[in-house]
Amino acid sequence: MRLFFLILCQLLYVIAQNITVDPSSGFTVEYFDTYKVVTNLITNEKYALVCCGLDLSAHTGYHAVVNTPLKNVGIDTELQLLPFFELLAITDKVRSASPAANITSPCFEELANVSLNDTSLDAIFSTTTDGTTLPKRIGVSLHDTQLSPLQQSSWIIFVGLFFDLEKTAYDIYYKIGLKYQCHKSNLEKTGKKNVAWTSYDAVNDEWCIYNNNYINTITTDAGLTLSAHNNETTYFKDKPRFQAALSLVDFVVDITWPENFKEGFSFEDWRAAAGFDPNNPAYDVISFLAKKNVYRTDNLVDKHGFSDWHNRHAARADLVLTDVIHMVYNTYEPTYDSTWLRPIAQSSRPHVISKITYPSCTDTSQRISINICHLQAFDPKHESSTAPKLVSGNGLDTGAKVGIAIGVIAGVLIIAAVVYTCFFRKKSAETTDDRRFYKMDDTQ
Repeated sequence: MRLFFLILCQLLYVIAQNITVDPSSGFTVEYFDTYKVVTNLITNEKYALVCCGLDLSAHTGYHAVVNTPLKNVGIDTELQLLPFFELLAITDKVRSASPAANITSPCFEELANVSLNDTSLDAIFSTTTDGTTLPKRIGVSLHDTQLSPLQQSSWIIFVGLFFDLEKTAYDIYYKIGLKYQCHKSNLEKTGKKNVAWTSYDAVNDEWCIYNNNYINTITTDAGLTLSAHNNETTYFKDKPRFQAALSLVDFVVDITWPENFKEGFSFEDWRAAAGFDPNNPAYDVISFLAKKNVYRTDNLVDKHGFSDWHNRHAARADLVLTDVIHMVYNTYEPTYDSTWLRPIAQSSRPHVISKITYPSCTDTSQRISINICHLQAFDPKHESSTAPKLVSGNGLDTGAKVGIAIGVIAGVLIIAAVVYTCFFRKKSAETTDDRRFYKMDDTQ
């Protein structure tokens, strides 16, 4: 009987899995009878994920080998993974995360606070890999800025693979992608505004204007133009050069880490650090200054003032895109409230995250429904007279989902019946004549 259930478990494993991942996302998966191989293409590291509690010793040559689904995990540095656990409704699997002071989500307020060195952890997701010591470390690269916004969000599938939830993860990613593409399509013909993304290093008194794949893609998909010095990420110690690089910019998005500015800093503090003098006649000629279009990514902060942006934006490309669009066109999806972008030049204050205001920790549908998109070309100069089509991002309709579910259940039952019949016919044939007995090892 034990062998029958093992075979059935393996059959269900094969049926339940088997998705295809676009390699441009930075990882791939290959499926075998009782295990799958996940490859981090950015670091060129391979992991064997073995099902059904089977022995791991036969799997060699990998950076780490683990049984799935994982039950208890830690997260070291890569706090951007936490929102994926929320979307997958497996927050209870996270036993420890570091640095704990930077966790903004109320869903992880009651972590068990297990040490990352505790061998009871099945694995640790980290920036580095180590499969030779316990707990084993799984290297994660979703923070790579050469990935596009949707490619970063697709790493929910990477996480799902380790919990045998890749199909659930893919469905969530599909909904996020559907809404993202809807917003992108709506803004294709709005005209161009120049946007610059900046940050400040207070220790070295140095500014940066960014140009990487993530920022360039999110800006252009919002129907805007990225303004970057010489079309590359550039650092400025000379403030007049920094100011000149921003002279034709319409909007500035500042992503400076909180420790570089005092708590509760104002637009005047930002302006002073950048060296802009409001008494200079040239000041009002610069569009983003004259119109007070300076935004920070700290509209949502925890009680210590740490921005939720740093943890959660990678998981929700659709919300980032809608934020950027809404920054420029506040009549677009007028019921939408910005998630992370805050207009600091307009005296707006950050919102402190609480369990009341934060999306549900267990209801994924509530999280996805935060962002709606009506499929209709947006013209900021004219209101449309045609009714837009609502894109819900719910994927398959109910009938299709029920049909697939019934088909899968029927298929599983048929396979189970075949395996059961074949297995017990064989056992019956073996015991009718010579009554031979087998050691457990001989049945493998």
